[in-house]
Amino acid sequence: MPRKIDRDNPDRPCSLPSPGRRELVKALPLLLLAEPTQRIVLASLAPVQGQAPSAPPTSPAPPRRSLRRAFDKLRSGRTVTLGFLGESLSAGDGASQPERTSMRALVTQWIRKTFPQARLEAINAAVSGTDSLYGTLRLRRDLLAHKPDLVIVEFLRQDARREEKAVQKSIEGILRQLLILPQPPEVLLVYPAPPPLGSLPVEWHERIASYYHIPSLDLGPEATRAIRAGEFQAGQFWGPLGEDGGLTDLGYRFCAERIIDRLKAETQLPPTPLTRTLPLPLVSDELNYGEFRPLAELRSPLRPEPYWRLEATSDRQLPTHLLVADRPGAEIGTYFEGTVLGLTFLQGPDGGTFEVLIDGKPALAPLTRIETYHPVRRLGMALLPGGLSLGEHTLTLRLLPDRHPRSTGQKVRLGYLIVGGQRPERL
Repeated sequence: MPRKIDRDNPDRPCSLPSPGRRELVKALPLLLLAEPTQRIVLASLAPVQGQAPSAPPTSPAPPRRSLRRAFDKLRSGRTVTLGFLGESLSAGDGASQPERTSMRALVTQWIRKTFPQARLEAINAAVSGTDSLYGTLRLRRDLLAHKPDLVIVEFLRQDARREEKAVQKSIEGILRQLLILPQPPEVLLVYPAPPPLGSLPVEWHERIASYYHIPSLDLGPEATRAIRAGEFQAGQFWGPLGEDGGLTDLGYRFCAERIIDRLKAETQLPPTPLTRTLPLPLVSDELNYGEFRPLAELRSPLRPEPYWRLEATSDRQLPTHLLVADRPGAEIGTYFEGTVLGLTFLQGPDGGTFEVLIDGKPALAPLTRIETYHPVRRLGMALLPGGLSLGEHTLTLRLLPDRHPRSTGQKVRLGYLIVGGQRPERL
Protein backbone atom coordinates (compact mmCIF):
# COMPACT_ATOMS: atom_id res chain seq x y z
CA MET A 1 0.00 0.00 0.00
CA PRO A 2 1.55 3.38 -0.96
CA ARG A 3 2.10 5.93 1.76
CA LYS A 4 1.52 9.66 1.96
CA ILE A 5 2.62 12.26 4.48
CA ASP A 6 0.11 13.29 7.15
CA ARG A 7 0.14 17.11 7.00
CA ASP A 8 -0.68 17.47 10.69
CA ASN A 9 1.90 14.86 11.76
CA PRO A 10 4.64 14.55 9.11
CA ASP A 11 6.46 11.81 11.02
CA ARG A 12 3.46 9.46 10.91
CA PRO A 13 2.75 7.62 7.60
CA CYS A 14 -0.80 6.75 6.74
CA SER A 15 -2.53 4.83 3.95
CA LEU A 16 -3.07 6.57 0.61
CA PRO A 17 -6.47 5.89 -0.98
CA SER A 18 -6.09 3.68 -4.04
CA PRO A 19 -7.47 6.27 -6.51
CA GLY A 20 -4.46 8.47 -5.71
CA ARG A 21 -1.74 6.01 -6.76
CA ARG A 22 -1.54 7.28 -10.34
CA GLU A 23 -1.20 10.88 -9.22
CA LEU A 24 1.50 9.99 -6.72
CA VAL A 25 3.53 8.23 -9.44
CA LYS A 26 3.28 11.36 -11.57
CA ALA A 27 4.57 13.42 -8.66
CA LEU A 28 7.56 11.15 -7.92
CA PRO A 29 10.05 13.03 -10.15
CA LEU A 30 9.27 16.26 -8.32
CA LEU A 31 9.51 14.54 -4.97
CA LEU A 32 12.91 13.06 -5.76
CA LEU A 33 14.30 16.43 -6.85
CA ALA A 34 12.83 18.37 -3.94
CA GLU A 35 14.47 19.09 -0.62
CA PRO A 36 13.08 17.02 2.30
CA THR A 37 11.01 19.88 3.68
CA GLN A 38 9.58 20.54 0.20
CA ARG A 39 8.56 16.91 -0.29
CA ILE A 40 6.01 17.18 2.48
CA VAL A 41 4.25 20.04 0.71
CA LEU A 42 4.42 18.42 -2.74
CA ALA A 43 3.02 15.14 -1.50
CA SER A 44 0.20 16.89 0.32
CA LEU A 45 -0.73 18.71 -2.91
CA ALA A 46 -1.09 15.51 -4.96
CA PRO A 47 -4.76 15.37 -6.03
CA VAL A 48 -7.02 12.47 -5.27
CA GLN A 49 -9.31 11.21 -8.00
CA GLY A 50 -12.86 12.47 -7.53
CA GLN A 51 -11.80 15.31 -5.22
CA ALA A 52 -11.01 18.93 -5.89
CA PRO A 53 -7.34 19.85 -5.48
CA SER A 54 -6.66 20.92 -1.93
CA ALA A 55 -5.72 24.51 -1.17
CA PRO A 56 -2.07 25.31 -0.45
CA PRO A 57 -1.26 24.91 3.24
CA THR A 58 -1.49 28.07 5.30
CA SER A 59 1.36 29.32 7.46
CA PRO A 60 1.28 27.76 10.93
CA ALA A 61 0.25 29.98 13.81
CA PRO A 62 3.23 31.45 15.69
CA PRO A 63 4.08 29.39 18.77
CA ARG A 64 2.91 30.55 22.17
CA ARG A 65 5.43 31.84 24.66
CA SER A 66 6.97 29.44 27.14
CA LEU A 67 7.11 30.03 30.91
CA ARG A 68 10.76 29.00 31.07
CA ARG A 69 12.15 32.41 32.10
CA ALA A 70 10.27 32.26 35.41
CA PHE A 71 11.55 28.74 36.12
CA ASP A 72 15.14 29.67 35.27
CA LYS A 73 14.86 32.34 37.93
CA LEU A 74 13.55 29.76 40.41
CA ARG A 75 16.40 27.35 39.59
CA SER A 76 18.97 30.05 40.24
CA GLY A 77 17.67 30.54 43.79
CA ARG A 78 16.40 34.07 43.30
CA THR A 79 13.19 35.66 44.59
CA VAL A 80 10.22 34.94 42.33
CA THR A 81 6.77 36.49 42.64
CA LEU A 82 3.84 34.31 41.59
CA GLY A 83 0.51 36.05 41.08
CA PHE A 84 -2.99 34.57 40.86
CA LEU A 85 -5.40 36.96 39.17
CA GLY A 86 -8.91 35.64 38.98
CA GLU A 87 -12.30 34.99 40.51
CA SER A 88 -13.85 32.39 42.85
CA LEU A 89 -11.76 29.41 41.73
CA SER A 90 -8.49 31.28 42.17
CA ALA A 91 -9.71 32.58 45.53
CA GLY A 92 -10.46 29.01 46.67
CA ASP A 93 -14.19 29.27 47.34
CA GLY A 94 -15.53 25.94 48.56
CA ALA A 95 -12.16 24.57 49.70
CA SER A 96 -12.04 23.22 53.24
CA GLN A 97 -8.89 25.31 53.85
CA PRO A 98 -8.33 27.81 51.00
CA GLU A 99 -4.73 28.46 52.02
CA ARG A 100 -3.91 24.74 51.96
CA THR A 101 -6.35 22.80 49.76
CA SER A 102 -7.32 25.25 46.99
CA MET A 103 -5.94 25.14 43.46
CA ARG A 104 -3.88 28.24 44.17
CA ALA A 105 -2.43 26.80 47.39
CA LEU A 106 -1.56 23.42 45.85
CA VAL A 107 0.25 24.97 42.88
CA THR A 108 2.17 27.25 45.23
CA GLN A 109 3.13 24.29 47.43
CA TRP A 110 4.46 22.35 44.44
CA ILE A 111 6.66 25.23 43.29
CA ARG A 112 8.09 25.71 46.78
CA LYS A 113 8.79 21.98 47.14
CA THR A 114 10.33 21.66 43.67
CA PHE A 115 12.56 24.75 43.99
CA PRO A 116 13.49 24.93 47.69
CA GLN A 117 16.51 27.08 46.89
CA ALA A 118 14.31 29.95 45.68
CA ARG A 119 12.26 32.41 47.65
CA LEU A 120 8.69 32.33 46.34
CA GLU A 121 6.29 35.16 47.09
CA ALA A 122 2.71 34.18 46.23
CA ILE A 123 0.22 37.00 45.68
CA ASN A 124 -3.48 36.21 45.97
CA ALA A 125 -5.04 38.82 43.67
CA ALA A 126 -8.30 36.87 43.27
CA VAL A 127 -11.70 38.35 44.13
CA SER A 128 -14.66 36.00 44.29
CA GLY A 129 -17.55 36.62 41.93
CA THR A 130 -15.76 39.18 39.76
CA ASP A 131 -14.89 39.23 36.07
CA SER A 132 -11.99 40.39 33.91
CA LEU A 133 -13.38 43.93 33.63
CA TYR A 134 -12.88 44.47 37.33
CA GLY A 135 -9.64 42.52 37.03
CA THR A 136 -8.07 44.82 34.44
CA LEU A 137 -9.08 47.92 36.40
CA ARG A 138 -7.56 46.69 39.67
CA LEU A 139 -4.53 44.98 38.13
CA ARG A 140 -2.14 47.88 38.76
CA ARG A 141 -3.18 48.14 42.41
CA ASP A 142 -3.46 44.46 43.29
CA LEU A 143 -0.65 42.81 41.32
CA LEU A 144 1.60 45.05 39.22
CA ALA A 145 2.83 46.79 42.37
CA HIS A 146 4.39 43.45 43.42
CA LYS A 147 6.38 43.08 40.15
CA PRO A 148 5.27 39.52 39.34
CA ASP A 149 7.42 37.02 37.44
CA LEU A 150 4.66 34.51 36.70
CA VAL A 151 0.92 35.23 36.56
CA ILE A 152 -1.91 32.71 36.33
CA VAL A 153 -5.11 34.35 35.05
CA GLU A 154 -8.58 32.78 35.51
CA PHE A 155 -11.79 34.69 34.71
CA LEU A 156 -13.71 32.70 32.11
CA ARG A 157 -16.55 31.49 34.30
CA GLN A 158 -17.73 34.98 35.28
CA ASP A 159 -16.85 36.38 31.84
CA ALA A 160 -19.28 33.91 30.26
CA ARG A 161 -22.10 36.07 31.65
CA ARG A 162 -20.95 39.15 29.74
CA GLU A 163 -20.86 40.25 26.11
CA GLU A 164 -18.07 38.84 23.93
CA LYS A 165 -16.44 42.07 22.77
CA ALA A 166 -16.47 43.55 26.28
CA VAL A 167 -14.76 40.41 27.60
CA GLN A 168 -12.09 40.54 24.91
CA LYS A 169 -11.44 44.22 25.66
CA SER A 170 -10.91 43.31 29.32
CA ILE A 171 -8.59 40.36 28.66
CA GLU A 172 -6.61 42.45 26.19
CA GLY A 173 -6.33 45.17 28.83
CA ILE A 174 -4.91 42.69 31.33
CA LEU A 175 -2.37 41.26 28.90
CA ARG A 176 -1.21 44.63 27.59
CA GLN A 177 -0.67 45.94 31.12
CA LEU A 178 1.42 42.87 31.97
CA LEU A 179 3.42 42.73 28.74
CA ILE A 180 4.27 46.44 28.62
CA LEU A 181 6.23 46.24 31.89
CA PRO A 182 10.03 46.74 31.66
CA GLN A 183 10.43 43.17 32.95
CA PRO A 184 7.16 41.53 31.89
CA PRO A 185 6.05 38.37 33.65
CA GLU A 186 5.25 35.12 31.93
CA VAL A 187 1.49 34.55 31.82
CA LEU A 188 -0.69 31.43 31.72
CA LEU A 189 -4.42 31.69 31.02
CA VAL A 190 -6.38 28.91 32.72
CA TYR A 191 -9.88 27.99 31.58
CA PRO A 192 -11.80 26.19 34.35
CA ALA A 193 -13.98 23.18 33.88
CA PRO A 194 -17.50 24.22 32.84
CA PRO A 195 -20.35 23.98 35.35
CA PRO A 196 -22.46 20.81 35.35
CA LEU A 197 -24.35 20.43 32.06
CA GLY A 198 -22.89 23.72 30.86
CA SER A 199 -20.15 25.11 28.65
CA LEU A 200 -17.79 28.08 28.61
CA PRO A 201 -16.84 30.33 25.66
CA VAL A 202 -13.14 29.44 25.67
CA GLU A 203 -12.74 31.00 22.22
CA TRP A 204 -13.40 34.49 23.66
CA HIS A 205 -10.18 34.38 25.69
CA GLU A 206 -8.30 32.25 23.17
CA ARG A 207 -8.60 34.87 20.45
CA ILE A 208 -6.71 37.37 22.61
CA ALA A 209 -4.26 34.81 24.01
CA SER A 210 -3.33 33.62 20.53
CA TYR A 211 -2.78 37.16 19.26
CA TYR A 212 -0.27 37.88 22.03
CA HIS A 213 1.21 34.31 21.92
CA ILE A 214 0.20 33.68 25.55
CA PRO A 215 0.00 30.00 26.59
CA SER A 216 -3.29 28.67 27.90
CA LEU A 217 -4.66 25.56 29.59
CA ASP A 218 -8.25 24.36 29.19
CA LEU A 219 -9.24 22.14 32.12
CA GLY A 220 -12.70 21.42 30.73
CA PRO A 221 -12.03 18.47 28.37
CA GLU A 222 -10.05 16.50 30.93
CA ALA A 223 -12.62 17.10 33.69
CA THR A 224 -15.44 16.04 31.37
CA ARG A 225 -13.52 12.89 30.38
CA ALA A 226 -12.89 11.98 34.02
CA ILE A 227 -16.56 12.42 34.97
CA ARG A 228 -17.76 10.37 31.99
CA ALA A 229 -15.22 7.67 32.77
CA GLY A 230 -16.64 7.40 36.28
CA GLU A 231 -13.49 8.56 38.07
CA PHE A 232 -15.73 10.84 40.14
CA GLN A 233 -19.19 12.37 39.93
CA ALA A 234 -19.91 15.99 39.02
CA GLY A 235 -21.26 16.56 42.53
CA GLN A 236 -17.90 15.49 43.98
CA PHE A 237 -16.10 18.01 41.76
CA TRP A 238 -18.26 21.11 42.17
CA GLY A 239 -19.19 22.62 45.50
CA PRO A 240 -22.79 22.80 46.78
CA LEU A 241 -23.43 26.10 44.97
CA GLY A 242 -22.51 24.67 41.56
CA GLU A 243 -21.54 27.29 39.02
CA ASP A 244 -22.10 30.13 41.52
CA GLY A 245 -19.53 28.77 43.96
CA GLY A 246 -16.15 27.10 43.98
CA LEU A 247 -14.95 23.50 43.87
CA THR A 248 -14.56 20.77 46.42
CA ASP A 249 -11.11 19.78 47.66
CA LEU A 250 -11.20 16.95 45.11
CA GLY A 251 -12.01 19.41 42.32
CA TYR A 252 -9.24 21.77 43.32
CA ARG A 253 -6.73 18.90 43.54
CA PHE A 254 -7.75 17.70 40.08
CA CYS A 255 -7.26 21.20 38.59
CA ALA A 256 -4.00 21.78 40.44
CA GLU A 257 -2.54 18.49 39.20
CA ARG A 258 -3.25 19.47 35.58
CA ILE A 259 -1.70 22.90 36.08
CA ILE A 260 1.34 21.34 37.71
CA ASP A 261 1.70 18.89 34.81
CA ARG A 262 1.67 21.85 32.44
CA LEU A 263 4.24 23.72 34.53
CA LYS A 264 6.50 20.66 34.54
CA ALA A 265 6.33 20.56 30.75
CA GLU A 266 7.08 24.27 30.55
CA THR A 267 10.32 23.80 32.48
CA GLN A 268 11.63 21.69 29.57
CA LEU A 269 10.84 24.24 26.85
CA PRO A 270 13.39 26.79 25.65
CA PRO A 271 12.92 30.33 26.99
CA THR A 272 11.11 32.82 24.79
CA PRO A 273 12.85 36.14 24.10
CA LEU A 274 11.26 39.21 25.62
CA THR A 275 8.96 41.23 23.42
CA ARG A 276 9.98 44.87 23.63
CA THR A 277 7.25 46.26 21.39
CA LEU A 278 3.59 45.32 21.65
CA PRO A 279 1.53 44.89 18.49
CA LEU A 280 -1.40 47.17 17.81
CA PRO A 281 -4.46 46.27 19.90
CA LEU A 282 -6.58 43.49 18.45
CA VAL A 283 -9.87 44.74 19.94
CA SER A 284 -9.18 47.85 22.04
CA ASP A 285 -6.63 49.49 24.30
CA GLU A 286 -9.28 51.36 26.30
CA LEU A 287 -8.94 49.12 29.36
CA ASN A 288 -5.22 49.29 30.03
CA TYR A 289 -5.41 51.43 33.17
CA GLY A 290 -7.43 51.69 36.37
CA GLU A 291 -7.25 54.04 39.35
CA PHE A 292 -9.08 53.53 42.66
CA ARG A 293 -10.03 56.64 44.62
CA PRO A 294 -11.65 56.21 48.07
CA LEU A 295 -14.90 58.17 48.01
CA ALA A 296 -14.47 58.85 51.73
CA GLU A 297 -11.45 61.02 50.90
CA LEU A 298 -13.19 63.10 48.27
CA ARG A 299 -14.15 66.64 49.07
CA SER A 300 -16.98 67.72 46.83
CA PRO A 301 -16.12 70.97 45.04
CA LEU A 302 -19.65 71.06 43.61
CA ARG A 303 -22.03 70.99 46.53
CA PRO A 304 -21.03 70.02 50.08
CA GLU A 305 -23.66 67.88 51.79
CA PRO A 306 -24.14 67.46 55.55
CA TYR A 307 -25.74 64.00 55.44
CA TRP A 308 -22.65 61.92 54.71
CA ARG A 309 -20.49 60.28 57.38
CA LEU A 310 -17.64 57.77 57.61
CA GLU A 311 -17.93 54.12 58.61
CA ALA A 312 -14.93 51.82 59.21
CA THR A 313 -14.67 48.47 57.42
CA SER A 314 -12.17 45.59 57.40
CA ASP A 315 -13.05 44.25 53.94
CA ARG A 316 -9.77 44.15 52.00
CA GLN A 317 -11.55 44.99 48.74
CA LEU A 318 -12.92 48.24 50.19
CA PRO A 319 -11.15 51.29 51.63
CA THR A 320 -10.67 51.47 55.38
CA HIS A 321 -13.58 53.92 55.61
CA LEU A 322 -16.81 53.98 53.65
CA LEU A 323 -18.81 57.07 52.78
CA VAL A 324 -22.27 56.46 54.22
CA ALA A 325 -25.69 58.14 54.03
CA ASP A 326 -29.27 57.01 54.59
CA ARG A 327 -31.30 60.16 53.87
CA PRO A 328 -33.13 60.25 50.51
CA GLY A 329 -31.95 63.21 48.48
CA ALA A 330 -28.48 63.26 50.00
CA GLU A 331 -25.93 63.75 47.24
CA ILE A 332 -22.25 64.24 46.71
CA GLY A 333 -20.28 65.19 43.62
CA THR A 334 -16.77 65.34 42.25
CA TYR A 335 -14.78 65.56 39.02
CA PHE A 336 -12.98 62.80 37.13
CA GLU A 337 -11.10 62.24 33.87
CA GLY A 338 -11.43 58.95 32.04
CA THR A 339 -13.53 56.98 29.59
CA VAL A 340 -14.25 54.09 31.99
CA LEU A 341 -16.09 54.58 35.28
CA GLY A 342 -17.04 52.31 38.15
CA LEU A 343 -18.15 52.31 41.78
CA THR A 344 -17.71 49.79 44.57
CA PHE A 345 -19.98 49.66 47.59
CA LEU A 346 -20.99 47.42 50.46
CA GLN A 347 -24.25 45.55 50.01
CA GLY A 348 -26.33 44.39 52.95
CA PRO A 349 -29.81 43.70 54.37
CA ASP A 350 -30.37 47.41 55.08
CA GLY A 351 -29.11 48.63 51.69
CA GLY A 352 -30.72 51.54 49.89
CA THR A 353 -30.74 52.80 46.32
CA PHE A 354 -28.89 55.63 44.61
CA GLU A 355 -28.60 57.11 41.14
CA VAL A 356 -25.55 58.26 39.21
CA LEU A 357 -25.36 61.38 37.06
CA ILE A 358 -22.49 62.13 34.67
CA ASP A 359 -22.27 65.73 33.48
CA GLY A 360 -25.75 66.30 34.90
CA LYS A 361 -27.40 63.46 32.96
CA PRO A 362 -28.34 59.93 34.05
CA ALA A 363 -25.42 57.56 33.54
CA LEU A 364 -25.75 54.62 31.21
CA ALA A 365 -26.55 51.18 32.63
CA PRO A 366 -25.39 49.62 34.87
CA LEU A 367 -24.66 52.93 36.64
CA THR A 368 -28.08 54.51 36.08
CA ARG A 369 -29.72 53.20 39.25
CA ILE A 370 -27.85 51.05 41.77
CA GLU A 371 -29.56 48.83 44.33
CA THR A 372 -27.35 47.98 47.33
CA TYR A 373 -29.67 45.52 49.07
CA HIS A 374 -28.50 41.94 49.55
CA PRO A 375 -29.43 39.34 52.19
CA VAL A 376 -25.80 39.23 53.38
CA ARG A 377 -23.10 41.85 53.54
CA ARG A 378 -20.81 41.58 50.53
CA LEU A 379 -18.85 43.61 48.00
CA GLY A 380 -20.93 45.21 45.26
CA MET A 381 -19.81 47.01 42.14
CA ALA A 382 -21.13 48.62 39.00
CA LEU A 383 -18.79 49.26 36.06
CA LEU A 384 -19.28 51.18 32.83
CA PRO A 385 -16.72 49.57 30.47
CA GLY A 386 -15.98 52.59 28.30
CA GLY A 387 -17.61 54.94 25.89
CA LEU A 388 -17.25 58.19 27.82
CA SER A 389 -15.66 61.10 25.99
CA LEU A 390 -12.13 62.24 26.74
CA GLY A 391 -11.66 65.13 29.12
CA GLU A 392 -13.08 66.15 32.47
CA HIS A 393 -16.52 65.04 33.67
CA THR A 394 -18.69 65.81 36.68
CA LEU A 395 -20.04 62.96 38.79
CA THR A 396 -23.05 63.20 41.10
CA LEU A 397 -24.34 60.45 43.40
CA ARG A 398 -27.83 60.91 44.86
CA LEU A 399 -29.83 58.69 47.24
CA LEU A 400 -33.33 57.73 46.08
CA PRO A 401 -36.41 57.29 48.28
CA ASP A 402 -37.32 53.88 46.88
CA ARG A 403 -35.73 50.69 48.17
CA HIS A 404 -35.89 46.94 47.82
CA PRO A 405 -39.07 45.54 49.47
CA ARG A 406 -36.98 43.27 51.70
CA SER A 407 -34.52 45.94 52.80
CA THR A 408 -34.66 46.99 56.44
CA GLY A 409 -33.20 50.44 55.72
CA GLN A 410 -32.02 52.91 53.11
CA LYS A 411 -28.31 52.96 53.89
CA VAL A 412 -25.82 53.44 51.06
CA ARG A 413 -22.18 52.62 51.84
CA LEU A 414 -19.80 53.80 49.12
CA GLY A 415 -16.28 52.43 48.68
CA TYR A 416 -14.14 53.33 45.66
CA LEU A 417 -14.58 55.51 42.63
CA ILE A 418 -12.85 53.61 39.81
CA VAL A 419 -11.61 55.63 36.85
CA GLY A 420 -10.05 53.91 33.86
CA GLY A 421 -9.18 54.15 30.21
CA GLN A 422 -5.84 54.64 28.52
CA ARG A 423 -2.81 55.04 30.74
CA PRO A 424 -2.31 58.74 31.64
CA GLU A 425 0.92 60.33 30.47
CA ARG A 426 1.77 61.32 34.06
CA LEU A 427 2.29 57.60 34.86
